[in-house]
Amino acid sequence: AELWYAFTRLNDIRFLIRCIIMWIIAIIKYGLLGYKMALNMSFGDGTPISLREMNLVRKVIHDNMVFNTWEKGDIMCIDNFSTSHG
Repeated sequence: AELWYAFTRLNDIRFLIRCIIMWIIAIIKYGLLGYKMALNMSFGDGTPISLREMNLVRKVIHDNMVFNTWEKGDIMCIDNFSTSHG
């Protein structure tokens, strides 16, 4: 669902293909080879973040996502304190 959401906003087939390749690699790495993802989430003070709270964070992130088409020579500066990036 997240991949399709991102593709429909960006509308770039190359982006979709790259994401599908990454998805296949993740299935191999985590599904077949047994790597573990860090799924324990907590606030800075160590208090656990509930699944309900994480789903709310994901919804807010999706509602505020911005996709840009890059051109040769473009650069991006990210303020890690005010921006969620990945």
